[in-house]
Amino acid sequence: STQRRTHPVSHELSSRHRNTLEKLLDHQGHANIEWREVISLLEQVADVEEEHNGKYIITADEERMVLGVQASATPMLAEITEGCKRKVAEASMFWERAGVQCKGRPDLIVQQKDRFVLVDLKTTSGIHSFDRNFFSLKYHWQAAWYMYGLHKALDIPLDSVEFYFAVVDTEDPFLSQVVIPATSILMEAQEAIDVELERFAACVKTDTWPGLPKR
Repeated sequence: STQRRTHPVSHELSSRHRNTLEKLLDHQGHANIEWREVISLLEQVADVEEEHNGKYIITADEERMVLGVQASATPMLAEITEGCKRKVAEASMFWERAGVQCKGRPDLIVQQKDRFVLVDLKTTSGIHSFDRNFFSLKYHWQAAWYMYGLHKALDIPLDSVEFYFAVVDTEDPFLSQVVIPATSILMEAQEAIDVELERFAACVKTDTWPGLPKR
């Protein structure tokens, strides 16, 4: 007998699932990964059946998608990390900006000599949808946020930090691309973040929160 686990299938992975995928794609085989992490990832991207003997079943199409993403992402990530001095996955960062305590947890930090690359692994249904939704989802804000955070956390020059979006399509032919935001839009994002942080700090100080219903 089988027990059907019904999960909403989504190809937008959480940071925890992206970390699991990063471990699976570790071409050097150095990553430690637990089976429960793999199952959790599969449940995120597919309908999973668990048999009474502990075996898990996914469909042929779902297997093709997982293997296709792996085959596409592996060489891309290998190229990003090639010859790196150090790489750290899922490292928490804490810093202060405009009087506000901030935090972040990038998927991957790669040190290339005296430069640092922040990598965020994104999955998308249709490679062009990532480009189309880049600004509406404020991905440039995300890049600017993490870049500033690493700059403060490690006390390194901001211009020594780069940000790469490693994007993988979950649909055949499983295209992949590395998207590097332009310096000009990152600068605009940094300015916009400063404005929002100042607004947030003022709200905290006065306990005034525009947009919330009156008590």
